[in-house]
Amino acid sequence: MYARRLGTALVVVSLASIGYAQPAEGDDASREGGLRARWRFDEGNGSMAQDCFGGFDGTLYTGTEWSPGVSGSALEFVDHGMVWQIPEAFDDTVLTTQALTAAVWLYRYGDVPEQSGVIFDARAQGADAGFELTMSADGHLTFFTIWGYHQIQRIDSVSAVAAGQWAHVVAEFDYAAGALRLFIDGQEDAASPAPVTEPYFDDYSNAAIGNNHWAPGDGQWGPFHGVIDEVRFYDRALTVDEVFQLHRAYVDYGDMNCDGTMEFGDINPFVLRLSNPAEYHEQYPDCPDANGDINDDGVVDFGDINPFIALLTGGG
Repeated sequence: MYARRLGTALVVVSLASIGYAQPAEGDDASREGGLRARWRFDEGNGSMAQDCFGGFDGTLYTGTEWSPGVSGSALEFVDHGMVWQIPEAFDDTVLTTQALTAAVWLYRYGDVPEQSGVIFDARAQGADAGFELTMSADGHLTFFTIWGYHQIQRIDSVSAVAAGQWAHVVAEFDYAAGALRLFIDGQEDAASPAPVTEPYFDDYSNAAIGNNHWAPGDGQWGPFHGVIDEVRFYDRALTVDEVFQLHRAYVDYGDMNCDGTMEFGDINPFVLRLSNPAEYHEQYPDCPDANGDINDDGVVDFGDINPFIALLTGGG
């Protein structure tokens, strides 16, 4: 269970039915190098978020709540929720590689209009260096790098991240390739229409997850308004296949009723998803579409029927 605060009200919502498989250790892009930091948020309690890879631990700002995650526990970011004071050195090597990838699992509430939420904030106080990944009130992503005072290279997602279910988001900066890219659930969603021309500039300041990291001083809070889990930072651009594998590692293929197993009880939900998606999402609001995309083409359609049958009968 996790607590969602709206004004003075306390609304309790259950995420227990969200079913994802636990990935095997080492089954990720870190095998190819470049992983700089990884915040799993699996502590489940306490006031610190440990970086299990690079040692760049962050501090939970007052009001940050622990929550069930896509795997283990996660953190909820509303109001003043934030992991902050992440040491600035976590992105040092980007100065050499001139490439970065930020990957994160998100559960967007979608109930706060006219406000953008911060996912990852690594900007300098003078807005003259660093990068930021944010989400608008309607679920669209914005990723930008800063190379001078308020001079940015920016990309916006074509698709919106759906509210009420887990989604995997990846943002990439690749100076050598002249590109900014955004991925949603393992698929490339947007690429910069014009070549990236400016290199990365280190912000030389601490970073934050889930909110504007300068808010305790300037009062400009920008909470994500949802749950964040499994945050990774690389000092290189991942390949398309590596991004896909990061997403795939957590998808519980065929579990259409999200009870944690793929069995005959998933047949009717699968048929319902094919025939009436709106009714399916009403009956199974916490089940992600990715569970039904068995052939990994980015959509749930009739092309998934045979792969679903193969999984069900042990032939997948």
